[in-house]
Amino acid sequence: MRTLCCFLALASLASAAPATLPDTDEAAYPAIERFVEVLEAVRKNHPDVEKVGYDRLVNHALEGMLASLDPHSSYIHPEMAAALKENATLQPENPSLGLTFAVRDDGPYISGVAPHGPGGDAGVLPGSSILEINGQKAVDIPFADLLSLMRRPPGSTTASEVPRSSSLRSSTPSTAIIATLSVRRSGAS
Repeated sequence: MRTLCCFLALASLASAAPATLPDTDEAAYPAIERFVEVLEAVRKNHPDVEKVGYDRLVNHALEGMLASLDPHSSYIHPEMAAALKENATLQPENPSLGLTFAVRDDGPYISGVAPHGPGGDAGVLPGSSILEINGQKAVDIPFADLLSLMRRPPGSTTASEVPRSSSLRSSTPSTAIIATLSVRRSGAS
């Protein structure tokens, strides 16, 4: 009986094996070489030397890589990780605005936008830097205070400024009450 149980356990593990990757390990080397070539070309040719530090470029590349996978994958910048470590009670998600906030090397930004929330309806895009809130420069506001400023009673507005394409976009999304629904599988209790 014990042998049968072990056999069944091994058989179930074998059938649940992860899917194979789309390319071989050797394919990583040319891809990494291409990444390093572009990284060095950017560092050599970009006119804004403050933006071309290795940490900054790699962190933003990782952010883009994870964002390209699906709407649920995101990179936590070291600045955000430090803020969460310093204050474990931070709640960067703001369901009433349909926005998730984060902080990176260049200041606070919108890390996620609910498509049908007030932020999405106002045209706010994920990855947008937050430049101002109620006329105050966002980089001068401690992150926990910024989150508090964005949590307002339903119906109130918060004036914020975020870049969009080549121009600035001022937006004042109204806070709304967003209902959270739970879904139960049929037959489950």
